Amino acid sequence: MVIFIKVPADEQTKDLHILQKIADRIKVDREGYEFEIARRILEVLEGKRYLLILDGVRRTPDGIWEKLDISKDIKDSKVVITTHYPLALKSKCVQRKVQLERLSTNEAWKMFRDIVGDNLLPDIPTARQVCTRFCSCLPLLISPIARSFKYQESPTDWQSAFSEWTPWPEVGVDGLKELYSNLEICYQLLGDESKQKCFLYASLYPANSKIYTNYLVECCIVQGFLGDVDEATKYSAMRSRGTKVILRHLVNVAFLEEGEQMRYIKMKDLYRQLALYISSKFSDLECRTYVDNEEHDEPLRSKSWQHARWISMVSSKRDGLPTNQNCGSLQTLLLQKNLKLVEIPPAYFGSMGNLIVLNLYGTKIRSLPSLSGLTKLKAFYLNGCLDLTIIPSQVQPLRHLEVFDIRDTRVNFVPCLESLRCLRISYIGSLNQRGDASNDHPISVVQKLEELTIEVKSLPQCCNEVEIVMQKFASLKNLTTFRCKFPSSETLEKIRKTIESWRDEKQLLHFKFLWDVKTQNI
Repeated sequence: MVIFIKVPADEQTKDLHILQKIADRIKVDREGYEFEIARRILEVLEGKRYLLILDGVRRTPDGIWEKLDISKDIKDSKVVITTHYPLALKSKCVQRKVQLERLSTNEAWKMFRDIVGDNLLPDIPTARQVCTRFCSCLPLLISPIARSFKYQESPTDWQSAFSEWTPWPEVGVDGLKELYSNLEICYQLLGDESKQKCFLYASLYPANSKIYTNYLVECCIVQGFLGDVDEATKYSAMRSRGTKVILRHLVNVAFLEEGEQMRYIKMKDLYRQLALYISSKFSDLECRTYVDNEEHDEPLRSKSWQHARWISMVSSKRDGLPTNQNCGSLQTLLLQKNLKLVEIPPAYFGSMGNLIVLNLYGTKIRSLPSLSGLTKLKAFYLNGCLDLTIIPSQVQPLRHLEVFDIRDTRVNFVPCLESLRCLRISYIGSLNQRGDASNDHPISVVQKLEELTIEVKSLPQCCNEVEIVMQKFASLKNLTTFRCKFPSSETLEKIRKTIESWRDEKQLLHFKFLWDVKTQNI
């Protein structure tokens, strides 16, 4: 059994937090005191061969050793720690130390050349010296910097770039600030603002977590990173540029990692910390970020909320939100996967008049507070809020909303919002409800809609209404993408024929049917 634990990059990390991560990894209860969690872990590990890796330890791990009784001689099982900090190596339990040496000058230069390619290397006599000196023969620096030069869209002024570097320090406390300072050249070499802001925005999500590409690009679109959205702008075109140009470039230069052919991306902890470091330097609040560290017992920093443009509490384990906040500058609020969030105060969003992105995915809320102050909101994610009920009139103030995801909720109506471009809903019963006195079908109101996803939950009702509903959707002149998911294949042939004829008439760019066995494509 291999148990890999990424230790939070914070000096305040306690043994309890590490034990909880180990418990999560081997799927045992993480609640309780340290000795209770340790006992459960020991019960699972007893008699098993295991390799426990603690990555990024900042202090002596003796406390973990003792609680898990690792200090005794456990046959065929090992514990490995990785660290940049000499203090962590002073543990009485460490039996062997392995120091990773720097590359030789020739090895470092070869690595740089192999990545960049000889045909792209500039004819600068000092290139080798600068590369090895400023990167200090460290692969951690050589790889991203070389890739940043390789993927420049226009000829790079290498000499100018080198002149902005400062040599890697021979002496330092931990070298992290110096590391980020040297890696910042890679950020500058991104060139255009779109790539830079998308990189910084991706740091709002936990390191090494899956960030689904379509979702991230949607957020970047509504934030304006990819240009203005007007009547002539197509989401499909902006989504394509966001994925194939912006995110692809960030993958090429190693800032992001690709997953499942760009279905999702990940950001390594090193580059996330770099992005947060860069964001912290913005004095004009352009990309001022607050990321909550849910691992610790420290109180939420209220003042940081008030000055932030982007706030992330993704996967937070807190059971409350800061109160009495004036968040007039806030543009993004990410609260998804916060399983302890069951209620939001009625007037909580009242001071968030500039909020553009709000994500409540997977929370336990049953109702929404007043949304009347969110007049600039453009992307709203409520999917996975299984207990949530909304009435149509609650969302009517969201007149600028472009992206709305209400799948897997108790919501069963088509929102009559004229600005909608992307809508994802669950089909529970009839979709004929609307929130005003008009006799028009609600689908006729969303004429700007370009992308539609329906997850069918009530199959008998769907069978009765499918042709009527499809005809209504066919009236949407801007619709280019349609996805439909069914709990079985029972009505598939009938619906397929309806959509096939509709596709010929509408010239849909994409359409997909899914049935929920293991969400198989048809």
